[in-house]
Amino acid sequence: MKLKPTTMFLSCTALFMVMSLGATVAMQDASEKDDALESLLVDYNETLLGLREQLASQHKFGTLQYHEMLRAENELIDEELEILTKTEDRIAALEKRLQNCVILENWVAARVEVNNAAAAEMLKEKSQRLMVQIKLKREKLQK
Repeated sequence: MKLKPTTMFLSCTALFMVMSLGATVAMQDASEKDDALESLLVDYNETLLGLREQLASQHKFGTLQYHEMLRAENELIDEELEILTKTEDRIAALEKRLQNCVILENWVAARVEVNNAAAAEMLKEKSQRLMVQIKLKREKLQK
């Protein structure tokens, strides 16, 4: 899948905004947790900031691939899910995660079709999507 530079730039910009939000929320929530958890959240925040810098650098040089960006965004959503307490917020995050999973699964399926990826990779993406669908269904049942 080849993306136009404008699409890639907008996608990266959205990812950076999500990363900033996730890191900020993690820092705010850490003040209410014990010291060990706070230390872990601070370390995780610093790691996310480093990731953001690396992705910005890769985008600048045109080496950032769309699927890598989606996977990074999924990691951030997973981190965000650890600190979200409102069911509505968790549902919204899981719905975004599900969208990313579907895109990744379709991308891998296309690669498998042309023998550019192993079938195991397809099953891995499918299992990720199914896991997110299960979590989303559970959240909606709690609503």
